[in-house]
This record gives sequence, C-alpha cells and structure tokens, in this order.
Amino acid sequence: MSFHYLISSGLIMAFSIITTSAGAKPPATCRSLEKDVRAFMSTHGVPGLAFGVVKNGRVICAQGIGTKGLRTGGDVTTDTNFHMASISKTFVGVSLVQLALAGKVDLDKPVGDYLPEFKLDDPRHKQITIRHMLKHRSGMPDIDESDDYGIKGYGWDKPEHDAGALDRYVASLSNLKLLSDPGSKFAYSNIAYEVLGAVIARVSGESFEDYVAAHILKPAGMMTSSFFYPAPGAISQARPHTPDTNRQQAERTDYPYNRAHGPSSTLESNVNDMNRWMIAALNRNPKILPKDGWDMLWQPGPEAIDIESNGDEPPGTRMGLSYYIFRSGKSRFAGHTGGDIGFKTAFLMDLRTRSGIVIMANTDVSIKTGEYLTALNDLSVTSLDAVVQNRK
Repeated sequence: MSFHYLISSGLIMAFSIITTSAGAKPPATCRSLEKDVRAFMSTHGVPGLAFGVVKNGRVICAQGIGTKGLRTGGDVTTDTNFHMASISKTFVGVSLVQLALAGKVDLDKPVGDYLPEFKLDDPRHKQITIRHMLKHRSGMPDIDESDDYGIKGYGWDKPEHDAGALDRYVASLSNLKLLSDPGSKFAYSNIAYEVLGAVIARVSGESFEDYVAAHILKPAGMMTSSFFYPAPGAISQARPHTPDTNRQQAERTDYPYNRAHGPSSTLESNVNDMNRWMIAALNRNPKILPKDGWDMLWQPGPEAIDIESNGDEPPGTRMGLSYYIFRSGKSRFAGHTGGDIGFKTAFLMDLRTRSGIVIMANTDVSIKTGEYLTALNDLSVTSLDAVVQNRK
C-alpha cells in the first residue's frame, strides 16, 4: 500500500470527539476536521469512518461517523474495530526490535538461521536477512492482488483459522524466485512479512498473535485489539464494503481474514486503541521498547524509496524498520497505510511535536479511482498540520 495514498484515504474518514468533561465543546480543530470528514464521506459515499488525533501525550479527537454496515446496520463508534490491513506490519517491526534487544535474534543474520525451512527456488534466498525483510529489500515478490484486492492471492475466500496456517504458508513458498539481489533495492513484499511472523513465533515460543498481544497490545492498553478475527473482547465490529458496478457501496459477505496472513494484514483495532498506541509510541513507552529501541525502529535507511516504481509516497521517503519515514520542515514523520477488500486505513505521527492522527474506513475503491486516494491523503496531512500548529 502506498504511504502517501493511505495518509489521505485514512485520516479523513471518521472520528468522535472526546472531551475532558461531559457536555464540553470539542476543540475547534476537531470541529473543523469533523466538518471536512463529513463532506468527504458524502462526496465519496463512505459508509463509516473513525478518526483520532493525539498531541503531547493526550487524546485531542476521537470519533466514529456513519454506519458499521449498510446491510447489517449499527453506528460506528470509537470502539468499533476495523481491519487495519498493512498497519499490521508496524507491530511486526516492534516485535523484532524487542526480540533483537533481548538477544533472541540478530537483524543482520539470515532468516534461515531462525527458520531453516524457509526456502525459495533461488539460491540467493540464503542471503536474505531479517533487516532486508523489514525494510522491503529482500528481493522477494509480493502477493498477487490483481483479483479484487487479492481475494484469491490472500485466500480471503478460503480462510484458515488453525495454528498451523502460517507455517504451511511459509512452506508453500519454495517455488518462488527472487526479483533482485537481497538488499539491492526496495520492493514491497507482504510475503516477506508473513515469514517474519513465523520467525517471531519460532524464537519466542508463542504464536505470532499471542506474542504481539502479550508484549505490545496489552502493555499499550489496546485491550480490544487483536490479530485474530473476531477480536476477543471486541465491543463493536465494522463490516467491509466495496462499490458495485454502479459505484454504489455494497456490504460484503466475506471478510479479509486468514491466519496465514496475520503478520502482514490482520490487526483488528479501533480509534480508542490506536490513539493509545500512538501515545505509547510518541512517549516511547519503556514497557514496550527502551528509547534506543524506538530509535532503531524509526532510523531511516540511507536511500529514498524509488517513488516512480513504488507508489506515490512523499519525495524523500525512506524505510525504517517496518515504518515509512519522511521529513517535512523541521519534523520527522513515521507511519503506515493499509488497504484490503472493504477497508482503508492510515496513521501518521510527527515525532518532533509528539502528534499523531489515525483514520480507518469500512470501504475500498478500485485502484483506478485515484482521486479518492488523493483526497484522503490531502485531508490527513492537512489535519495533522492543523494539530501540529495548535490551531484553535
């Protein structure tokens, strides 16, 4: 997923206002953002959106707007879980930095040292390190998303729920060939992140989902978030939507969940929990990572991503360990976007001002509908700028 596109498509979607006292008016910035969000939803037919903003370690905005499902009904609230898609990958990055600092993995050693069954039909696979995968420089191909956001490629139509799903997926990769030498260039690969999830499970002795829950989600206070679907303890759940042949939104009967693709895609979360996550990250919560661990996570690589061949990220965007990193003015930004059948998401943090914004929507559109993505990007960047500037 393109970072620039997700920033715009995610951040403008929906949000509920949290105030310090009952009946108090929300900040002017939030009221202005809500007005823009509602206009955006009306223009693009977005069924439901959730939106959150944090600054200086506290929640500024949190709101749900619209419906969880056009067919099944129910209002989007701040506790409504959305499929977060590729935002999931940032939790893989945090997990591996934790394990590296604990001495359980070396990010610069070959993946095969920890997962001997990892084999591709290319002798160069033995050179692929964990860091290569985290930075999308493994040379590995990506999952085929040509069929309606990869229904068949991801197996959304035939989901696996058992504990062996991820191991079976890794074993199924033996016929793949590399696109380039490991470490030589950026090439986004969901497949590589599934392999990383298997590494996390192997070296920790826990399932991937259980490891993230115990070592990241729980310490951050994200008690209704999970890499399982439905999330244990979920309060409310959004349903996926896509436009029909007449470009009218229609609720889907399927759902983008498959345990084989948990590490790349299956985080279920809501605005309240994602606000908690941004606060934990921006405050560099030591229960999750020490300061040098957060620094490792957000250290940008030496080379900018090739914008022309890899999407429309902001010029100068570089990869940290699972995070997209770019600079604008005096600030350094870190974040990620996501998109699978029926959902679009995005979050962005200004590491200097300790501000962040998250957007999630229960719809997707054709890749050809570029204006939708551009509008979302512009809205999210503008929204975060308003918070950073502390407009009243």
